[in-house]
Amino acid sequence: MSLTVTIRGTEASFFDSEKVIRLAQRGTIRSLSRCGAYVRTESKSSIRYAQKSATPGQPPRAKRGGMSRTTTKKDGSTKTRSVSPLKELIYFAYDPVGKSVVVGPQDFKNRATKTYRVPTVLESGGSVTARTPTGRVVSRRYAGNPFMAPALRRVQAKFPSFFTNLLG
Repeated sequence: MSLTVTIRGTEASFFDSEKVIRLAQRGTIRSLSRCGAYVRTESKSSIRYAQKSATPGQPPRAKRGGMSRTTTKKDGSTKTRSVSPLKELIYFAYDPVGKSVVVGPQDFKNRATKTYRVPTVLESGGSVTARTPTGRVVSRRYAGNPFMAPALRRVQAKFPSFFTNLLG
């Protein structure tokens, strides 16, 4: 006696079905974006404003760039807070081509007139050549003050937990 078994409709139950792949991709994008958000938040919180009385010869960690006003909807009160251009320009984005997340500061608006990138000089240091208002060319050397790499090191231990249960 022989037994023949035919299973119909098994295609929907395999792990390579389109639905499972789509769910896994969506979960991966969500997890990678969450990792990027954690690194961005940590890097923004690691940039500190300079004290009002800075030590001579020591550059401030972040210059108070300007003031920002926010109005609350409940009572209409206005709050003023200091903002840093560097802190406000740190973003993260999912890269679909590389299937990765990019986290870092955006270039400053006047990038076209400079031969260097301000965020790169702040992170890793370097020489900057600029023209003074009187027309004299000066060169200055800046020490690196990394804020992105240490932020990644501090939060990367949390990353594996973001990738559990991608389908749910």
